[in-house]
Amino acid sequence: MKKISKIIIKQEIDGNRDLDYLGIFSDSKGKYPIDNGKGKYPIDNGKGKYGIAHYQVYFNANNVVNMKQAEENYKRVMQFAKGEIPMLCIKAVAELNTSLNGKEWLINHLSSGGLYGVEGDIPKEDLEDIGKEQLDYLKEVLREVGFSEEEINEVEVQREEAV
Repeated sequence: MKKISKIIIKQEIDGNRDLDYLGIFSDSKGKYPIDNGKGKYPIDNGKGKYGIAHYQVYFNANNVVNMKQAEENYKRVMQFAKGEIPMLCIKAVAELNTSLNGKEWLINHLSSGGLYGVEGDIPKEDLEDIGKEQLDYLKEVLREVGFSEEEINEVEVQREEAV
């Protein structure tokens, strides 16, 4: 016996975010360097929060063609560093119950792959679209493991936001 007890579209804090597309902190100047003041470098503690630790004097912006864009990238990185904007992971998760006898049930979770590195301040419609894509992927996986379209569609989809 098997059944789907719930399906949740989750937004979680992405604690391993990669902001290198905006730029990197360094002791040496790159093409578009920003003086990082006293050389304090924001360090991610792995839980979506940053602290100030290592000393690196310059922020070298990536994917820019002038200093104005470099300054915008620096400002953006610092927004993440100060916790003003979260980086998110969006995924869909199903809670499955299985039983050999119908009396004792085992709870398992099956999830979509998730999309990591989603900037938390994008339009709400975009966040919802990503959630729908993850839900569609999860539904494909549920069909693959033997659930019918009816069994999948009778479960109300819940939403869980990180912030």
